Amino acid sequence: MNISEISQNRAAIMPDISQVKKAGENVPEKENSIPEHTPAKKFDEYAESEKDQPIGLYSVSEDENGEPRINYDPPEGGEKCTANTDNVDSEIRMIKEKAEEIQKKLKYASGEEKFRLEKQLRAVNAELMQKDNDSYRRQNTIFTMGE
Repeated sequence: MNISEISQNRAAIMPDISQVKKAGENVPEKENSIPEHTPAKKFDEYAESEKDQPIGLYSVSEDENGEPRINYDPPEGGEKCTANTDNVDSEIRMIKEKAEEIQKKLKYASGEEKFRLEKQLRAVNAELMQKDNDSYRRQNTIFTMGE
């Protein structure tokens, strides 16, 4: 089958749409082309309100020369927060004591015992390095609220 036969057969199968085209030409256009179901556009409106007092502890005022100045208003009767690092400090102190004890034993040890103590000392020093820093103290600080 060649291409010319295919296109002729295809044209014979297609329905005649000339009547549909003619019917579409006679339809009058609407005056407003916006579809009826489309809602009107809405815009935000600015409504001026009263000036509120600053909610923070800081406010801006003018000094005697008319320059802007920042004032600090301390809170009235607020609660105080206390940070406690005693647990962390005692834990670090115990690790340091353990390291000193191992070093004393290491002076008199020999052979396999010395190797075991050196390994133990390295582990204790690694733990000490991990815990004796500011970030570990911050993570394990106990905070209490009170007046």
